[in-house]
Amino acid sequence: MLNCQKRDDNFYILKIDSLNHVIDSLIILHLHSISSVTESQLPKNEENKTVEYKKKEYSIKYPSNWALDTSGVEGTNFILIVKNRLSSDEFTGKVYMKSTDIEGEDLDKVEETFLAKLHSDENVKIIESTRVRKGLDAYHRFVWTSESKKNYDNFWITAKNMYVLAFSADQNTYGKDIEEVEKVFRSFTINR
Repeated sequence: MLNCQKRDDNFYILKIDSLNHVIDSLIILHLHSISSVTESQLPKNEENKTVEYKKKEYSIKYPSNWALDTSGVEGTNFILIVKNRLSSDEFTGKVYMKSTDIEGEDLDKVEETFLAKLHSDENVKIIESTRVRKGLDAYHRFVWTSESKKNYDNFWITAKNMYVLAFSADQNTYGKDIEEVEKVFRSFTINR
């Protein structure tokens, strides 16, 4: 069971200690679209530039008109607030990245566990579950819907860590951003 405690400010504190808990916390992020970015922190520029966010373990490139939240809310490494390039004021979804130390897990186990979680909810429809090769690495992609949300998740496993890059948006705006989101996902690199 997921150890989840509600704080006074309506945020939840998650204690993650297993693959099931990582997946549960990801699903909670999808359903609640949590971020600490406020309206005043959203980027004002409309230039078509790319920004690179680098950490020791990974890097990712994203459009300069998206907002980066590195507050660590709900155990995320970062959240990108997706701003549709065709509309100056429309923020249409969020990209989340979570990593966790999980030794001994593999993509087959991740696929099995995540699909079991999704199948246990009658409101979920699984659209895609695919193993993808990127150079010498592989990751698993899931695309699924739940109620009004459409979600796109990529899971990577290294010797000691699991990285989850996830996009969540309302079903009616998902299609506006997916091409740009896929570019961002393709830019994600794990540094070994």
